[in-house]
Amino acid sequence: MTQTDRFAVAVSGACISNLTSFFGTSDLGATWGAEEFGGAPWERPEWYAAHSPLTHVTRVKTPLLLYHGDADLRCPIEQSEQMFSALHRLGRTVEFLRVPGEAHGTLNGTPVHRIEGRRAILDWFARYLGPEVSRRPS
Repeated sequence: MTQTDRFAVAVSGACISNLTSFFGTSDLGATWGAEEFGGAPWERPEWYAAHSPLTHVTRVKTPLLLYHGDADLRCPIEQSEQMFSALHRLGRTVEFLRVPGEAHGTLNGTPVHRIEGRRAILDWFARYLGPEVSRRPS
């Protein structure tokens, strides 16, 4: 999304937008993150900034739907909140579906949220790609 404009529409579930805050707020950020990212944010600040989508948010032109469970400890909801706030402030096309009580993997959550999430995604794609995208088999 921040590196290409080849997509007509995009959806992100449980996004990670800021690697520095992910390191400090995720249930595995400080362990897995340090290993995967080659150190802590204070050891590699330039790397963390360069690889965080939020750093490149001004390049986003693609309409984006963010969906995120508000009980997600793996990728805390503040990650989607940061991306949404930045895109909204920039005047980009963005919507945010906050899923109450769901953890990581919202589309595998409670049945009602599974259905709502999938409908929201299909509706988002249909809005930008045409109604035939959301056509359900008879």
